[in-house]
Formats: sequence, structure tokens, C-alpha cells
Amino acid sequence: MSEMIERMAKAMCDAHIPGSWQTAEWPQRHHYIDQARAAIEAIREPTQAMIAAACDDFDKRGRGQQSYTHIWQAMIDEALK
Repeated sequence: MSEMIERMAKAMCDAHIPGSWQTAEWPQRHHYIDQARAAIEAIREPTQAMIAAACDDFDKRGRGQQSYTHIWQAMIDEALK
């Protein structure tokens, strides 16, 4: 399992019941892992608005690791609107 899937599964579980990931049994964790995987698959194809946000951010910052982090965050921020 990737770090991102685990991070998202933990966030989903803890959003349901704060702090519950630490005490969750495997069946409950597995449920949230499946949900996290489905959520990541759903956002795999960006919307046009997300692409526009990435282009705008890229135009401001150029290339480089820090720039790509900002581009990713700009895309996710757009998705969260």
C-alpha cells in the first residue's frame, strides 16, 4: 500500500471518529483503505479547472521540485472548492 493511500485512509477513518485509526482492527482499516483507493482513482483524471490552476501556478513558479509541489497543491485546492 502506498503512503498516500494509507494517509488518506487514516484521514477518512479519523474524520469519522477522531483518533480511531490507532485502535481500528484490520477489517475497519481495510474498509478505509478500499475507500481511499477509490477516492484516489476518482481524482486521477483532473478537471479542466484543475488543469487551469496547475498551468497558472506553473507560469508563476517555473520548474523544480518545490514548483511541482505547489502545482499539485493548486490542483487539489481547486478540486476542494
